[in-house]
Amino acid sequence: MPLNWYCFCGRPTTSDNAALRNTPLERKMNLAVSIVYNNVVQAFPTQPLPINNPGKSYYQGMLKFGLAKLRNRRDNIYIALKYCTESISLFPIESSELSHVFGFRAELLWDLKNYIYSSTDANRCFRMFNQNREVREKARSRKNACQLEINKILEQSRKNIANYTSRNLPEEELSELLYEEDLIQKRLQTERYGICAKFKLIFPLPEANLQNEILPNASHKIRIGQSPRLGRHIVATQNIEPGEILIIEKPYVHSILMRYSGTHCSNCLLRIPALIPCKTCSVVMYCGEECLNDAFERYHRCECPVLTLMTINKIKFDYSLMLSLRFFLVATKQGTALRSLFDDPVFRSPCCREKNFNFDRPYSFDDYFNIHNLEDKYEVRENSEWHQYAANAAFLLYYLKKTSFFEDIQNDINREELTDLERYAGALILKYSFCAQINAHEINECTFTRDRTKHVNIGAGIYPVFHFANHSCDENTRKVYHKNCMVVRAIRPIVAGEEITDNYGTQYTRAKRHKRKKYLKQYHFECQCDPCRNPEQWSLLNQLPFQNPEYLLANPEEGALVEMYTRFRNRPKGCSDNYIQFLCAYLSLLYRNIKKPWLEHCLCENELLNALQKRGNYYDIKYKDVILESAIRM
Repeated sequence: MPLNWYCFCGRPTTSDNAALRNTPLERKMNLAVSIVYNNVVQAFPTQPLPINNPGKSYYQGMLKFGLAKLRNRRDNIYIALKYCTESISLFPIESSELSHVFGFRAELLWDLKNYIYSSTDANRCFRMFNQNREVREKARSRKNACQLEINKILEQSRKNIANYTSRNLPEEELSELLYEEDLIQKRLQTERYGICAKFKLIFPLPEANLQNEILPNASHKIRIGQSPRLGRHIVATQNIEPGEILIIEKPYVHSILMRYSGTHCSNCLLRIPALIPCKTCSVVMYCGEECLNDAFERYHRCECPVLTLMTINKIKFDYSLMLSLRFFLVATKQGTALRSLFDDPVFRSPCCREKNFNFDRPYSFDDYFNIHNLEDKYEVRENSEWHQYAANAAFLLYYLKKTSFFEDIQNDINREELTDLERYAGALILKYSFCAQINAHEINECTFTRDRTKHVNIGAGIYPVFHFANHSCDENTRKVYHKNCMVVRAIRPIVAGEEITDNYGTQYTRAKRHKRKKYLKQYHFECQCDPCRNPEQWSLLNQLPFQNPEYLLANPEEGALVEMYTRFRNRPKGCSDNYIQFLCAYLSLLYRNIKKPWLEHCLCENELLNALQKRGNYYDIKYKDVILESAIRM
């Protein structure tokens, strides 16, 4: 949900509500932004951007660096690492002290036995500092020492593999042990996926043969369908087995929760203890130069001064506000395409959408027509929602006007009143806010500690293909994230012609019907899945039947069911290929023989999801003794 700016902008008056109610839809977004904008101007007197290093503070950087050294002397190394990263974000990029901070962070990561990123920071220190020979030599020796330690871990891993192979271990246990050791070697030999604290870094993306001519990065077994009841949705064209990959795609636009901006890359959402800062602001950080340059070219060049202004004026902002701003910047190519969209009669009104789509040609967000026609539910929203989202849009427009965003588009940028082009820009931001609320997916990661898995939302993104998926409280797919990339897999057998469904956050095994209905009200539809139509049969997980099943076959495969049930209960848990194949085979057997709802279906689906998540954004605090925790939330 958007931030509530009513306390600053004032609640809508009776005349405002009447004006919105009586305005044609094609002009409603422009009017909504105009109504709120004047209140925003009066409520937010803004300090101007400083000329030199607007988003940096040498004093604050030195303060954080001092705190990092103090905490390290008190043996609180994790807090020291936090302050060290904060000081890196605050120092001006040309400051000579910045190299000292990189060198100090390399020492902290060395003490944590995090050799990959200690070597990375030592190399940064070596490249930045050109005057002090002693510091350069110290950084060089640190990098060489890290490489020696990495070689020792690799050698020990090879010995472990030989030891496991020589012992008479059960095949299932042996496959899991060998899989872990192979994983260590791959990560240590690839700097990008090096050991990161006590956490496992994400796996490389799975390989899949995705050859859909219409939907890029999607399986040829799915297509987009349209109907009056379901709208645009995804349909299976062939039978799909559990575990099959249906979609692998990166987000068109995404944002990170601000409390993770000091532990995760703001562009790819990789958790990493050796972040580097933006060159001009202290709000976002990146895993490397590649992500920094990609973000700057796509959206951050214009986003940076806006975030800096908000920081200077002590304005708090959440990821939904940032997602709306980034959506606008990416869609308009950081303002360069704004004038052409304004002059195009097809896109002149943000409210006008094409109802019927022709999916005979490749579907891509590179074509602005597809972005313009994203579902936004504007026609069913209450006036209170219009004012709330319009306050966000007016707020972002106000800060865009305070920067040089409109400088290349029009000359009179200092005028307080809105021009037609600026009003159109505000209407687009409002439209994209509506679109983000309906179409965005939460990006999550999992942490495992003390025999408990915890799912944490770290951001949100809009994905070009999977945003078509409708909701079901008993969905047939699950999402696993690799950094910010989404991998969609079938979680159970899907027959040709069946709809591909997602879950918007309310599964029938975790919430009762009335709670699910209340939660889904924000998406402006009423779910009609089987658990919602028959809530008395589809109960919570701890109330599902587990005895005397209703068989689907006249001659059920009872022997195979008993055998697989026993193996499922006794087999060691893991995430190897063999284990995932076993779970998929068990699910196929269950769905072929036993009618849902049934407890074993849910337990096996959840275990398959846990195994797949261990290959994505998953961090295991009990992974290996040589891997220690070095990143904490800020």
